[in-house]
Amino acid sequence: MTENQYYITGDNFKFCYQKTGSGDEVLLAFHGYGLDKTCFDQVGESELLKKYSIYSFDLFFHGNSTWDKFHKPVSNQVLSKILSDFLIQSNIVHFDLMAYSLGARFAFNLILSNPEKINKLILIAPDGLSQSIWYNLATKTQLGRLIFKSLIIKYNFFPELYSLLTKLSLLDSKTLKFAQNQMKTKELRLKVYQSWICLRKLYPNTNQLFKTINKNEISITLYWGKFDNVIPFKGIEKIKKSVLKLDFIELNCGHTNIIDYLSKHNLKSIK
Repeated sequence: MTENQYYITGDNFKFCYQKTGSGDEVLLAFHGYGLDKTCFDQVGESELLKKYSIYSFDLFFHGNSTWDKFHKPVSNQVLSKILSDFLIQSNIVHFDLMAYSLGARFAFNLILSNPEKINKLILIAPDGLSQSIWYNLATKTQLGRLIFKSLIIKYNFFPELYSLLTKLSLLDSKTLKFAQNQMKTKELRLKVYQSWICLRKLYPNTNQLFKTINKNEISITLYWGKFDNVIPFKGIEKIKKSVLKLDFIELNCGHTNIIDYLSKHNLKSIK
């Protein structure tokens, strides 16, 4: 697939995206943690390209997007302005959304800031509907962030921590494997730290989010892997109970392989 790469720039950031497809409708796509804007290239490829003009974004600290003010986390207000300015400059009046994992937080931001412009939302194992105890401990207080930073630097402590949490049944084997894969190099550990700390503000008020979705009659298709051990299911239960126009599709996969699964079985919600 030919990549047409563009940048939204500011004093302390670069927000990179690619544009593909030739359809009359517009789709904005946000990938998951550790991936980039090419994440959805193989998901429903031919159908998506015919139906949509697709704008796929690199999240901050991923691909070619950067956020330079590390001491200042990305706020929902700042992200809303970046995305709203993009819509105006691109002459986008109405659009659909697709988001996987961490990318759902960016999609939720758009729903709260531009709900009248959104027709449909495709969610794939979405993050942002609830927070794990580990995330809160690592990011919510200054002390927690200092401890988290120390652990990132002194990585040789992690094997002992993994072992302890596993013995206490606080960490299952699949989540352990996911954590180990994300922390095995210094570069990967830095990405975890930057993403957790600088994107910690990008959580929506879920009551306001669900109210906005229902008021604007935004339809949602939610794909969930029944073996997902990364995203807390309580957030999925919450959206299932709260959103009126929601199609919930459970897949025979986990969290990290759900995009591959959808690539093989194709999206059914785009027709």
